[in-house]
Amino acid sequence: MSKTPVQVIVSGPVGCGKSALVEEIAIALKAIGVDVAFADPRAVQRERNMVGDHIGSLEIYRKGIRVEVSESLFTQHMVEARVGGAYELPDRPGFWIDAPVAREIAARALGLSPSSNDRRKGNADV
Repeated sequence: MSKTPVQVIVSGPVGCGKSALVEEIAIALKAIGVDVAFADPRAVQRERNMVGDHIGSLEIYRKGIRVEVSESLFTQHMVEARVGGAYELPDRPGFWIDAPVAREIAARALGLSPSSNDRRKGNADV
């Protein structure tokens, strides 16, 4: 019987503790008998060479880190990548969606940032 792959994505800004968190997730999953494979094992090895003690690293970030868990087929970064870029239209000039605009579209599409209509309703309710 083939196993269904489930992808766990940890994202965040540089230096926020992603690598330490990924290592702890992998350890916890292995402890309950789940097979774990890294998408880029070489990157994991480079991280391990840079920081040998992931638990110690996680302690550094523990007070400032908040983990948001969501079940989603798309991450904000994936939506940004698909939305951003050049668009050609058959009956009018094309247009370009740059990175900041793509980021805002992704945040709104995933419900991470309210649209101006949502903000207006929220202000009217106050």
